Amino acid sequence: MSEAFDIISTYTRKQALEDGQQREVTDFAKEEGFVFRVFMTENAWSEAVRIPEGVQCQDERGRLHDVFWMLHCAIKAMRQDDDLIRFSVKVRVGNKERSFKTVRMVSQCGPVDIDDPAPALTIMMQEDI
Repeated sequence: MSEAFDIISTYTRKQALEDGQQREVTDFAKEEGFVFRVFMTENAWSEAVRIPEGVQCQDERGRLHDVFWMLHCAIKAMRQDDDLIRFSVKVRVGNKERSFKTVRMVSQCGPVDIDDPAPALTIMMQEDI
């Protein structure tokens, strides 16, 4: 027997976009061969795409490309029963030769929003789940 639950509150993707907690990166994703709408949490953007102050020879477009390339590789390698797509990307954090850090990310396919069941990918950090 199924129980009915009253919804106490919701936080929609539309609200997350308005609040700046997520950003849509669909246009760039299409250039990279993705067909669904794609969103990225601000936390993931800060860790993997935003250029740290003073870091030279980097641009956000190139770093975003790296995120999508690594996500693409992870999708191709995943098992069919995986719930989350786990992947990581190395990003420069300084100007010295070995100034890199590994950013561990996840992506999940789900509906665009509570009122839009179309599929969308969300790229996030583990703690954003």
